[in-house]
Amino acid sequence: METADRRPLVLITGVVSAVFHELQEWLQECAGGCVLHAANISQALRSLGEQPRLPDLLVVFQGHPGEYAAEDAAQLIGALPGRRVFCISSGWCASAARTHDVWPLACQIPIGSARTRLSHELQAWQQGIPAATPLLGAEELFSLLVSPTAAQADNAADLKVAVVSPNRALATSIAALLSPSATVTCHANATPLCDAVSSGEYQIVLIDEDDLTDQDSDLFLGLRSSDIQLVSFSGYPDCQCPAWADFRIDKSELPVQLPALSASIQRKRTLQ
Repeated sequence: METADRRPLVLITGVVSAVFHELQEWLQECAGGCVLHAANISQALRSLGEQPRLPDLLVVFQGHPGEYAAEDAAQLIGALPGRRVFCISSGWCASAARTHDVWPLACQIPIGSARTRLSHELQAWQQGIPAATPLLGAEELFSLLVSPTAAQADNAADLKVAVVSPNRALATSIAALLSPSATVTCHANATPLCDAVSSGEYQIVLIDEDDLTDQDSDLFLGLRSSDIQLVSFSGYPDCQCPAWADFRIDKSELPVQLPALSASIQRKRTLQ
């Protein structure tokens, strides 16, 4: 990621286990060495009062569920109003993170998408864009993170994507996210979509699981094909992927995952 002369001050908190080493080195590079370390939240809180400058970005590494208490997380977030505070969780924390009992949704980043999300946040900091409130819900966070420039622009008219959601604002945001790299059509329900999918018109179908009817679920189950990616997305903390979906994405992760998905499918189609 390109950075300007102004460097962010980054505070890394927690045990830097092997899974976090690469991310730590990348953060040090982005910050030009302006990185502080704290072994735990208590030490991080103490260091805030000792430093002449508050950190612009505070990253907490969480290696296992139950590593931090909700009151400690709340105290840390409250000590840095207007600053960017995130918990980067390892794969061991996936199920626990969905409950949002310790860290607010807007503060949670799984390790697999941490570099992409933190790049977005550091770019926003460079541009003087204020940090988002930790109280954002899934759809509000999605709308905030949507950036059409994040997607690849190659073969723009080649990839066809359908979005199925009765939430028109959300579907429009997804279309804006993917529009540089795909032609996107939005549908309020599954019924008018089935013939087009069966004929191979779409390569990706994104389905809002939260408002899906049993009839729609049955229709999608009959559409599974090796040539089509059926992707479910939801704002609820249910980790079960529907039987008709190839995989499932949390709504808050759509801005991170969708550009990578469309780019991957584009590469596969190029090689065919």
